[in-house]
Amino acid sequence: EGVVAASNAAGSSLQMQDAESARWSVTGTDADVWDSYTRKGDKIGAGGFGFVFGATHKGTGETVAIKAVPKLDLKRAPQTAPEQLGQMRRRDAQRLKEEIFIMRKLDHPNTVLLYETFEDEKNVFLVMELCSGGELLGFILESGRHTEAQAVIVMRQVFQAVLYLHSVGICHRDIKHANTLLLSQAQIEDNVVKIVDFGLACCFTRGEAMRQCAGTAIYVAPQVLECKYDHSIDLWSCGVLLYILLCGYPPFRGDTDAAVMNAIRRGNYSFPSSDWTLVSQARCELRLPFRAPLHR
Repeated sequence: EGVVAASNAAGSSLQMQDAESARWSVTGTDADVWDSYTRKGDKIGAGGFGFVFGATHKGTGETVAIKAVPKLDLKRAPQTAPEQLGQMRRRDAQRLKEEIFIMRKLDHPNTVLLYETFEDEKNVFLVMELCSGGELLGFILESGRHTEAQAVIVMRQVFQAVLYLHSVGICHRDIKHANTLLLSQAQIEDNVVKIVDFGLACCFTRGEAMRQCAGTAIYVAPQVLECKYDHSIDLWSCGVLLYILLCGYPPFRGDTDAAVMNAIRRGNYSFPSSDWTLVSQARCELRLPFRAPLHR
């Protein structure tokens, strides 16, 4: 009887674990990513979301990028009450589902492609197009700034991506250099710019304000800080990106995020002659970082 009882208890425990795993499933698949792909080299990116590494498809030999997003569990949050943990897991699962839903909708040369998704007990894996040129930010750090001609090439592609997103009802909400990648290691003039990371992106309805405060401090529009904004905030971020491309530093600065956001609220930015004398007057007349959305 003891053996039977123990067996039944073990079976019940496994069933509960299976039910719990299904409850927090993001992709609805139990296929193993390593059945199809072989990891290649070290991490190529990392952040609060998890990490990104290169991999090769076992069947085709195609090289891809795989974004691994860890699931929240008691081991990673030992001091968290079970009820609060459940809320956090629901929130994280929903956020990932929305990111995957949005990425599956995308079909544009300047937005990164999502090929497929996998999931195990610890991680959700997003298999994506590999952008071997790395972050645009890296190029800026190496060169200090772009020429006007290079800035035009980059921004034309960024605008094409943003306008496409808006045309299909998606607001990115985190346009920045770190989320702007180069498809290859070719020079800017021969490269393709890709907008990535849709973790903060959302679907919107024209005429209805969005209210969640989201974004990165130096790129965020003042309307976001007021928690009432529309999709034009992406254009503000594009203006900040263009400013940095042309001079090598952001228009709104401060020692802390709070100081930066105060500068944004006040509209406190300028074009120092020491860095802008070689930039054409047309580029200096930037309309994108105007406070009023209709003027952008």
